[in-house]
Amino acid sequence: MTADYPQPDLSVLAAGLDWLYRTVQPEGAIQQHHGVSIGYDASRYYDLCPSGALNLPVISVNAKGWGYADDGSLTGALADGEMAANAAALATLGVKVREQWNGDGCIHGSFGLVEPAHPSLLAAVARYRAYCPEHESPFCGSQQGCTWYADGARLIVGPERPEASQEG
Repeated sequence: MTADYPQPDLSVLAAGLDWLYRTVQPEGAIQQHHGVSIGYDASRYYDLCPSGALNLPVISVNAKGWGYADDGSLTGALADGEMAANAAALATLGVKVREQWNGDGCIHGSFGLVEPAHPSLLAAVARYRAYCPEHESPFCGSQQGCTWYADGARLIVGPERPEASQEG
């Protein structure tokens, strides 16, 4: 019997994990703390957060194109068993999950991971959280004529997306 949801894509998950754990970020890179998204199906994508709950990485499974039926019920949500399939995929890739929240029946579900992200990625997040040294804001930009965030964000080395994936 085939599951009634998109199966986790191990190549996409592996690319995301490589980014979280093995990709060296250059000095001066700035990464917004919510991280990046990477698609694995027309209806699903992963969010890769380097520093979420307890300052540890969080991977979220997200539904695209969800909505509500005429009777008010949620459509396009994560299906029964979908989070378990993603947890099994993470385990196959050697990742330890410390907790899970939301998931089946919701529009997203999250896995809190055990191991911290790469130190250079965490340093990029720390630069974001420390704010622009001139404007004391992470959101300075064209209004102030400041390129601090844009310059630092351009330095980030993102995940290498497998050919078949779709950006989330």
